[in-house]
Amino acid sequence: MSKTELQTVAEQVSADYDDADVLIYIGPVHRPKDDVIIDACAEKKSRTNALLYIATFGGDPDAAYRITRALQRHYCSPHCYGDGSGELIVFVDSVCASAGTLIALGQTDWFCQITLSWDRLTCN
Repeated sequence: MSKTELQTVAEQVSADYDDADVLIYIGPVHRPKDDVIIDACAEKKSRTNALLYIATFGGDPDAAYRITRALQRHYCSPHCYGDGSGELIVFVDSVCASAGTLIALGQTDWFCQITLSWDRLTCN
């Protein structure tokens, strides 16, 4: 997905979830990249909900866990052990494998392409 297409998707989703911070994670999941998301959640959170666009072949499951818990802690309602009152929405339009799947499973809602590849399982 090109930068322009990604910006269009973010604007469309922001219109539907007008109170959502948009986070984009493209690349391998590993340390210290997890700290970037963790710090953004702590320092730059400005809205109730979060939309995470993710595209990854995976990586370190410990880093995936840390990212997921940071998102939950800052955005999610207490029913998923968070301090916030919002929702976590994940959008995947390409590959989301391994550690990326762990991150996606920790969110409250998902949007994905019909032919998306979740590791070795294809969603049709």
